[in-house]
Order: sequence, then structure tokens, then C-alpha cells
Amino acid sequence: MNIDLQLTPPSKKLVHGRGEFHVHHPGKGVLLLTAHGYGEEPLARLVCREMEEAALAAGGPIEVFTDDRQLTGYEPAYRAAFEQWLGGCWRSITAIHLLVESKSVQLDMAVMSLKLGESASYHMYQNFADWNQRYQQALQR
Repeated sequence: MNIDLQLTPPSKKLVHGRGEFHVHHPGKGVLLLTAHGYGEEPLARLVCREMEEAALAAGGPIEVFTDDRQLTGYEPAYRAAFEQWLGGCWRSITAIHLLVESKSVQLDMAVMSLKLGESASYHMYQNFADWNQRYQQALQR
């Protein structure tokens, strides 16, 4: 991970079971989430609620950047909870940018993108530099 992102302390941590998300509010309209450990359904629900609250606090739609490179795995209900929430989130979220390394996570996220369809602005990155470029652009807006 980029050293600047590693050194920035999170605003808070969302924790459940063996997984956690670090939450950062780096700028108006931008939310940064970093996943660590194993994902379970209650953790996904906490993250979805955090995204909704961030959009409300911003007073409008936000752009979400998620670094899932430290996600070691997840249960099927974790992915299902995100899929269910994503179906109706596009009034409060302008785009989601997901950085992944795991081949199984990449495959699952590709399936999720197909389910969401063209109306969703859901982008998956395998290269940190590409993801970070979009993140830096969002911070400049």
C-alpha cells in the first residue's frame, strides 16, 4: 500500500468477528475504506450503513474508494449483503472504486458487476497506481 495511506490514521474502525474496515474521510464527497481480515455478513451491513451515513453527512452523493487487498476471504452472505445494498445505493453513491488482488475476489466482484448492470458506476482495479490516480483525482474535486 502507498505509504501515505498507511500513515493516515482511520476516523474509525468497523469490526466484526475476524474482519474490520478502517474508515477515512479524506475530503468532502470522498470516503476511503480499507478492508482487513475475513468478511462476514454483519461487517458488510456495518460498511453499508457507514457509506449511507457518509453521504448524508456530505449533503449529497459521495465517491467511495475501497482497498480490499488485505481481505483474506469472506462468507457468501458477506457478498450477498453488499449486492443487496448496491442495488439501491446509486442516489447516495456516484461511484465505487474497488482495489483487489485475490483472484477469487476478482472473480466474485466481476460477477457482482454483471448483476448490477450498466446503471451502476462500479469499477474494479488490480493495479494500485490506477486506483490511486482515480482517488487523487477525486480528492482534487
